[in-house]
Amino acid sequence: MYCVKCGVELERGRKECPLCKTKVMYEELTQEPEEEYPEVKINLYKMNKKKIKSRLYFIMLTLSVISILEVLLGNIAINGRLTWGYFVIPSLILTNIAVFIATDGWNLKKNLLLLSTSLTVFLLILDLYDEKLTWSVKIGIPIVISFFILGLIFSKIKKHKKSKIKVFNYFLILIGIFIISIEIIISGKISWSLLASIPLIVFGLMFKHFYEEYDEELEKRMHL
Repeated sequence: MYCVKCGVELERGRKECPLCKTKVMYEELTQEPEEEYPEVKINLYKMNKKKIKSRLYFIMLTLSVISILEVLLGNIAINGRLTWGYFVIPSLILTNIAVFIATDGWNLKKNLLLLSTSLTVFLLILDLYDEKLTWSVKIGIPIVISFFILGLIFSKIKKHKKSKIKVFNYFLILIGIFIISIEIIISGKISWSLLASIPLIVFGLMFKHFYEEYDEELEKRMHL
């Protein structure tokens, strides 16, 4: 910008000319011009990562459909009816659902519900091979239900706890509880599960207490 009277070049932010002392009449011209368009931040890495995951899942889905058709037609052609294919086809479908959750799935709660429902149906189908329900109702489905409940608790903890260390502490405790629940469901008593779960629970509680005292130092050291 230049002085309107003597033409000397003015420094940015000057209110008067240093040579002739003429006041700068248009102060707004000394400010930075506003951008014509707002800045839009786009994470290209996340976009590309999402596209890659979608393509991988589409490839997996295509291979799964082809494999299911081959197993179905091959089993019927060889044995005249569905025999070993009865176990293979549900396994392929469950695998495809697991890949969907791992690549292009939903949020944690929806993924947990989808996985638990798929496991329940999978166990029922396997148990119904001899046209009666036995182990799936007594053992399989109760384990899936306990897994689902503990998963919901973990999703609540993960939502409210921003620190990864705190989430890990609660994860260890929930794993210990899950081990105990499995033994109760299978045998109706508690014995070996205590030996496996107590160290996890104790370590989780001790680490939680230690973290509460040195949380800032740990976050700096571990970059969390």
